[in-house]
Amino acid sequence: MIIRFQYSKLGMMKYLGHLDLIRFFERAFRRLKLPLAFSQGYHPHPKMTFGGPLSVGVSSEYEIMEVELDRKINVADFMVRFNDFAPVGLKLIDYRPVAKSTSLMQAVSLIRYRVDMPAGQCDLVAAFAASDKIILRKKNKKHRWVDKDLKPFVAEIVESGDSAIGRRYIISIHSFDNGSAKPRDVIAILCRDTALDIYAVDITRTALFFSDSGQYKPLLEL
Repeated sequence: MIIRFQYSKLGMMKYLGHLDLIRFFERAFRRLKLPLAFSQGYHPHPKMTFGGPLSVGVSSEYEIMEVELDRKINVADFMVRFNDFAPVGLKLIDYRPVAKSTSLMQAVSLIRYRVDMPAGQCDLVAAFAASDKIILRKKNKKHRWVDKDLKPFVAEIVESGDSAIGRRYIISIHSFDNGSAKPRDVIAILCRDTALDIYAVDITRTALFFSDSGQYKPLLEL
C-alpha cells in the first residue's frame, strides 16, 4: 500500500531543515506504529519520497510525500493520531492511495508561492517587468563563481492585494530538468537597489503542480 500525503509546514516548523524533517517523520511513524515498508540491503530504510526540499525559513501549505506500507491501514484514523502527536505547525492535511511510487521531485513542473512584503519598499511586478535578466552569482561545486539567470524560471509575478505586513504577491516558478529558482533569491535580486530587508519578507509555498498534456494539476492528483 502506497499513500501520498499532503502536509503543511508552518510557524516555527519553517526553520526545520529538510533532513531533520525526514528524520522526524521516520521517528514519528515508528512511534505511532505505522507499518512502514523498508528497502532491501545492508542499510534498510523506510520507503518514503518527497516532492522537493523546502528552503529553511519558507513556510508551506502544500508539501507532498509518499509512504509505502507493508499492509493496509485506516489512513484517516492515522492522520488524526499523527496530528495529535506532531508539533504545532506540522500537519497532515489530505491523502491519496496510489498504485505505484513516483519520483515526486521529477514530476514537479510548477511551484507557487505567496509573498508578503513591507509596503512601499519594492514593487515586485514593476521590477520583474523591467528586468531583462535576473542574475544570481554563486560558487559551483568546483568553488568557481558562476552566473545563473533566474528569469527563465519565473513564470509570473502578480500582485494580490494587501497583507498583514504590507503588500502581497503571488510568484509562480518553473521547475525544469536543469533546475529551478528560489523565490527569496529572485526577490533579493529584483529589489537589491531598494531599502527592502529580504528577511522581513514572508514566503509561503501554496502549491506544487505537475504538467499533464499542457495543463498544470495539483501534485497530490498525480
